[in-house]
Amino acid sequence: MLRFGALLLVVTLLAAPVRAATYSELFSTRKYTDAQIQAMVESFDYQLGTVSLADGAATLELGPEYYFLNAEDARQILVDFVGLPNNPNTLGAIFPIKKTPVDGKSWIAEVIFDPMGRVSEDGLEDYDTAALLEWMQKDILDYNPSRQRLGYPTTELVGWAQSPKYDSQEKKLHWAKEILIEGKSPNTLNYDIRALGRRGVLAISFVSSIAQRDAVKTAGADIQDAANFAPGHTYADFDEDADEEAEFDIAELIVGKSLDELGAMSALSDFMKDFWLLALIPILGVWWFLVGRKEV
Repeated sequence: MLRFGALLLVVTLLAAPVRAATYSELFSTRKYTDAQIQAMVESFDYQLGTVSLADGAATLELGPEYYFLNAEDARQILVDFVGLPNNPNTLGAIFPIKKTPVDGKSWIAEVIFDPMGRVSEDGLEDYDTAALLEWMQKDILDYNPSRQRLGYPTTELVGWAQSPKYDSQEKKLHWAKEILIEGKSPNTLNYDIRALGRRGVLAISFVSSIAQRDAVKTAGADIQDAANFAPGHTYADFDEDADEEAEFDIAELIVGKSLDELGAMSALSDFMKDFWLLALIPILGVWWFLVGRKEV
């Protein structure tokens, strides 16, 4: 009976609405020598359980292995501490429960809602993922001289750490890329999840070192299951008379740009030079946070 009662308590906690915990509750023995860092992490609201997102349009049903920081708290880590660009659509970030938000030997998963409209399910079959990867690799290499002139190290898209896969039942897409930065080791891992909804896309993007690949793969599967649109906001709820279609299809979510806007695949080259410069420069900040910095 005691075991059943304990199990019932665990199930109840997992199904409970969001609960805010303090730093001392989660990390009572973890103190930082930097007083500003310590004050920052103690100021956060660590959200556990089921988190409501985008004014109730979506939820994250987080299990006991993860916590969530809201947009304001997450920006202090992602923008001020790590050095990523500020995204006005950021809803917050997910972290593993055993790691503080400034623990460099871990991963961060930024959560964004992009109200781009309903994404077409067409497209993934039209693009060979191996060919798309080969083209992206070449384009990054072609732009390395420009990065060097600007004083940045060269970068290389090593390959898919996990090739793109789309679940047509759940309306979710995920993929992962391994990126090499000149003079930096280990490589950086980007793992991306996209959940398709009625009016836009819930994007969850992990950044970590490749050394965290197994941990990110496990967390990615958990969080993909945890992220869902609420009734009335799902892909199936689309109203063609009231809602808008996105300019992107599924394949174009991977690239980050509508190919139709550019007229032809070859026309992507000029755009992607700028795209990859903007996309990969922040990875230097991520690498420093995850690998290169000294413990604070």
